[in-house]
Amino acid sequence: MYLALDLGVKTGWARWEPGLSKPVSGTFDCGAKDKAGGYGGRSLAFYGWLLNKIESFEVTHLAIEDELSSFTGKDMNRGNEQWQPAQHRLCEMAATAHQIPYKKIPIQTWRKHFLGRGQAPRGTRNSRAWFKQQAIQRCKMLGWDVKSDDQAEANGVLDYFRATQSPAYAVQTTDLFTNLQHR
Repeated sequence: MYLALDLGVKTGWARWEPGLSKPVSGTFDCGAKDKAGGYGGRSLAFYGWLLNKIESFEVTHLAIEDELSSFTGKDMNRGNEQWQPAQHRLCEMAATAHQIPYKKIPIQTWRKHFLGRGQAPRGTRNSRAWFKQQAIQRCKMLGWDVKSDDQAEANGVLDYFRATQSPAYAVQTTDLFTNLQHR
């Protein structure tokens, strides 16, 4: 069973396992920082939630959107700037504790696969918002019920990860992977 995460204060998650006709997804609100200004309580809540998902879903593979580095020049939600690196470490800990593979998926990689492009069109004023809307539209086009951009982006990460794990699935989803069949 695959679990994919779009990390943030509002974490999107998507899971898939053989037998499901479409992914199941949702969001988890990690909550506010501790009153003292730290992340201890938020970290405990997220880690407990993640361990519960891994155990109850019997996760065999964990895929997450890779964190944006501060040197990329990309805008990040200010609430996520400090929180997201901590989430990545917590995901690594959970995967290690359950001895499951853990894969970071670069944002442009899953976007190119799922949305057909890794960059917003030239002249787009708010590329972050544009990509979020595109992810929601793509999920709806596929018949996947999503209620937020966090869910939609987790589904995009999941779709890319599934395609890398199964060339047969990849051929069904996009032309990007068709060359894998001829190797």
